[in-house]
Amino acid sequence: MKVVLPSLFVATRSQINPSVELGGDPRGIKALRPMEAGEVVVQVPVKEAMNLGTTSTAAEAAVVLLREKYRKSRRRFDAYLKDLPKDIVNIYTSTAEDLKYLPTDELKILAQTRINWTQHVFRTRARPALFGGKQIEEEEFHWATAVVASRTLSIAAPNGDVVKYLIPFLDMANHDERSKHKVVLAADGNEFRLVCGEAVPSGSEIRISYGSLAMDEAAMYYGFIPDTAKERLCAVDAFGWTPDEQPPFGRPALPTNRSLSDELDRLEVRLLAARNESRPVIPTDTASQAASLFGVLANERVKALEKSVNSLKLAMEKTEL
Repeated sequence: MKVVLPSLFVATRSQINPSVELGGDPRGIKALRPMEAGEVVVQVPVKEAMNLGTTSTAAEAAVVLLREKYRKSRRRFDAYLKDLPKDIVNIYTSTAEDLKYLPTDELKILAQTRINWTQHVFRTRARPALFGGKQIEEEEFHWATAVVASRTLSIAAPNGDVVKYLIPFLDMANHDERSKHKVVLAADGNEFRLVCGEAVPSGSEIRISYGSLAMDEAAMYYGFIPDTAKERLCAVDAFGWTPDEQPPFGRPALPTNRSLSDELDRLEVRLLAARNESRPVIPTDTASQAASLFGVLANERVKALEKSVNSLKLAMEKTEL
């Protein structure tokens, strides 16, 4: 079935779309009937998606989003922009107080660096002439950056470029790293399609993968912690981590010349530091969503480090037998 845009949300909430509906936690796309592998769930015309280009950072793409929001003519995205959430939880909408609850100074510095860049783009690029004469407030610019960071889908173009889009309806899909469902560009280049990678029972949520996100990446940029990510280290604790990487950070296998004992020593040092880290107590009655999320991240990080240390110890014991 084809979703008619830009009256997308009106259409999908009526009987025009009998196969899927919005529904999930906190958002989502739910199947209303059994769907088969290979079935096209939703088709969205490319012209109805917001092309953010190949911009490298969320702040630069936020300029495009706000330009579309405040343009005086050819306003194609009013219905979509109207339905975007006002409250988004990630580092770009966090206060300085919220960031104190992030684990490790490395993540605090990384978050502040990304925020400083956002402020720089705001000061140098957010000129009224770009936005129909409107003077953008810094708070709104941070909101737009948060939207882009948490909802953008990267699509491979025919020429090999990876282009960022905000795609109505499809950006409602939640994350599941194990998902086989894909958002693809049709061969004719005219529409985006959400395609089932396996059978979907009626009433089930249709999720897509945002990539192999680590806990800290998911919390800082998307505002949640996936259960599957709790089974492995935070990106900041992975061997070879660098703050210059964009999420999801690729976690390469350990070099063949690095011993298990060296890696165990490295992780034990990080585990000890994590256990002894001085963090403010989160006020349960007044804490923001971001502060609470970052507090959970800190606790889950310690558990992941403990698990990795224990796994390495078992692996070393086996090699000694």
